[in-house]
Amino acid sequence: MLQLVILEPGLFRTSAVANCIIEPPLPAYASNPSLPTMKYRALYPGIEMTHFDGDPKKFADLVCRLVG
Repeated sequence: MLQLVILEPGLFRTSAVANCIIEPPLPAYASNPSLPTMKYRALYPGIEMTHFDGDPKKFADLVCRLVG
């Protein structure tokens, strides 16, 4: 019997967000909020200042237990 598990982890405490550089949009695109990239940017204002609580080690342990 085939079993399927879908994991949808939350956000983790890693240095990825702190080391991310968010460039401002090019002026030709910034003036059009209906563009997909501008809509995406609007979804996460201030994302670089967000604090993530997820523990990546706990998630990895959980995945190993589920697979085992």
